[in-house]
Amino acid sequence: MPIGLRVILGTGLAACALTVAVLVAEPSGAAEGPLRVQGSTTFNAAIFAAYRPAIERMAGAPLDIVANKSSWGLLALLEGRADLAMISAPLDAEIAAARKLQPNLDYAPLSEYRVLTTRIAFAVNPSNPVKSLPVETITRLLSGQLVNWAEVGGPDMPVRVVAVKEGGGTVAAVRAQILGDAPLAAGAIRLESANHVLKVVAQELGAIGITQLGLIRKAGLHEIETDRPVEQPLSYVTAGLPSKQALRVIDATRFATVNDRD
Repeated sequence: MPIGLRVILGTGLAACALTVAVLVAEPSGAAEGPLRVQGSTTFNAAIFAAYRPAIERMAGAPLDIVANKSSWGLLALLEGRADLAMISAPLDAEIAAARKLQPNLDYAPLSEYRVLTTRIAFAVNPSNPVKSLPVETITRLLSGQLVNWAEVGGPDMPVRVVAVKEGGGTVAAVRAQILGDAPLAAGAIRLESANHVLKVVAQELGAIGITQLGLIRKAGLHEIETDRPVEQPLSYVTAGLPSKQALRVIDATRFATVNDRD
């Protein structure tokens, strides 16, 4: 088994130490071009916005990044337009979303390399007095079983679920974790991006938006606190075994994010 692959399977400080050894032992060759990465905007915002210079430096590999949607990243990977995909939900959930777009592709070679876990949050308009609910109640709101905020101690107004369109990792993670893969409520507002979700929540008094905690805080919206976290895995995906260059990027990403948390 290659040293790089042992790093991928390792965890904790030992993995970080081994990562450093790999990055020193296997420097990037001068002939290597940029590594093409496509997929999740959540992954891009959480990882590359903060760590891209460090990742490129440690991996010795420049990155050509296109942030669109997790499922689009998988399609780009399988069609040879990307070397790595970045996703923000479990791989099985992302494959299910991608199959709706391209059902005839072979998804069997895909492998997931998790690098970080972030928290999903549920945004409401600042005028909404509902500030905390159990996850079970959030599930009933998102699925359409509860249709009025008065049913959960809020004002008498309709619940409007707001989320990105199919193919986004945040919604896929929510469906996989708390909805049992059931769809969102009929009549849910489905938008192109997380920024659009935040804008609608800021304008719509009865909205509940599915997004990330950091984005809620930046937008000045309120988060409904829950009794347990709803988490979103951030992972790279390869088609078959990763190249040495891809391995260095995976290792460097893990080292940069773990070192920052420590």
